[in-house]
Amino acid sequence: MPNPTHRFSRSGRCGFTLIELLVVIAIIAILASMLLPALSRAKLLSRETACMNNLRTLTLATLVYAGDANDRLPDLQKDPKTGDTYSLPYNLIGYWRDELQNKWGIGRKILYSPSNSKWNRDDFYYWNSAAAAVTGYFYFGGNPRYNSDNPRETFSVMWRLKNSPGAELPLFPERTSSQKTHFKFIWTDMNRQSPYQGADTPAQSSKNTWVTPDDPNRWGANHLYKGPEGGWPRGSHVGQIDGHVEWNKGQNILFRWQFLSSSVGVFF
Repeated sequence: MPNPTHRFSRSGRCGFTLIELLVVIAIIAILASMLLPALSRAKLLSRETACMNNLRTLTLATLVYAGDANDRLPDLQKDPKTGDTYSLPYNLIGYWRDELQNKWGIGRKILYSPSNSKWNRDDFYYWNSAAAAVTGYFYFGGNPRYNSDNPRETFSVMWRLKNSPGAELPLFPERTSSQKTHFKFIWTDMNRQSPYQGADTPAQSSKNTWVTPDDPNRWGANHLYKGPEGGWPRGSHVGQIDGHVEWNKGQNILFRWQFLSSSVGVFF
């Protein structure tokens, strides 16, 4: 005898109506709209964490070097063999690029922020026929030229500090042992305008550009998420002389420095 529970009428249906499908699609769209911003933010934070780890590695490496060099921080913009120098804080002389790679195990990837990976290029890593590297971070430690009063070296709003209490203090650390300086950090994220547009603070950001003129996808700030034609960096990692890395909020990133020989404006 046939089981009545298995009977189907010819007019019976086994699918969804159009309205039911539209309801399901609408629910999926709503869930996607709720999840995508969270996923996007998680991806952003993941890149920032990797960037922080890069800067921590670089900071600790230079401090370890100082520990073996009578507390003297390395001058990464100067070749100790030839005396050749580069001026900008994201320049790394070829000698030190190779030392980082071969002796300390700090490869090319560490020298560039994953938040601004367009700087990681062959012609930058081996800049000027491999004489130097153009990196994605600023290094200020161990460089007596950055503490010079010689106007041929730099001109900078930082020299206003020379008219303030403690004017005799150097700007950046050259040693790790009990040296008083205006700034206590040695590494930071890259934040630069090229050419410098005269926008010194976030309030003036409508006048500035962070885009590289010949490469609109390569930004001058590692953590710039509103697009290169405006906005202001979300923040910047800062590697301190005591070895820790902290996050400097965007509103604290200001114009500090412009070199006489360059149109680059340096911000931190």
